[in-house]
Amino acid sequence: MGIGTAAGCRQEASDFLRAVTDAVSNAANSSAIDVDTKETYPILLNGVLQSPNAYLKLIIDALDRQGICAVYDGEELNIRNTNAYNEMFDVITSSGGSWVKYQSTCSPAIPMPAVINPPVQDAECKLAPSKDSYCDHAGARYNGDVTGALDEMIAQDRQLATPLIFNFGSRALGDETGWKVANVPLYFSEMRKRLRTKGYCSVYPGEDELLIKKGTNRFSEHWDLLRGEEFSLRNLAAVCHDASF
Repeated sequence: MGIGTAAGCRQEASDFLRAVTDAVSNAANSSAIDVDTKETYPILLNGVLQSPNAYLKLIIDALDRQGICAVYDGEELNIRNTNAYNEMFDVITSSGGSWVKYQSTCSPAIPMPAVINPPVQDAECKLAPSKDSYCDHAGARYNGDVTGALDEMIAQDRQLATPLIFNFGSRALGDETGWKVANVPLYFSEMRKRLRTKGYCSVYPGEDELLIKKGTNRFSEHWDLLRGEEFSLRNLAAVCHDASF
């Protein structure tokens, strides 16, 4: 398990650089099969990792076959074949690319990080729980369904003698669909219900965002649906890889 601490970490000549470099190169040039869609896809496309978790598994499996232990702690790979020392490597760039950067050697080895399975956040979702490694601002794939669900909700609430979700007497300046949300919890619960009928899993972590995924764990979209003044909004905040929940 290792008994060292960060105080014993420093930069020096790496013993595992070649093994890690080869494992990363092979993983980045590989394809994988999406366990949910059964689609075959390249691990790296246009310089961006399509599934960081699949990429990391390929790297770790390749090192395992050489008798080298490797665990990803969410930021770096912890590498060792003895408890006398371990080495740390960064293998994912902040923008989701593949690279190899030796960080440090820790002697004695620091404790191996535990592998923690992501918790279930949407109990009705048929996809397994997932954890993201990076987020970007790629184009929305689910824009039509999100805006369609909002438009349906607005139209149905407007037909009520006493609207339950919106205050149709107040609207954000310059936004013809940005109605005041009078009941925020109901607003988000209704959005989740409508998206679920379209096959989406979703998580509302609070505040203004709704996290959604559909059919695959390779990514999730994070939609900002509420302004600070509690007017309805429809803005893609981020796309995270793999899915964030």
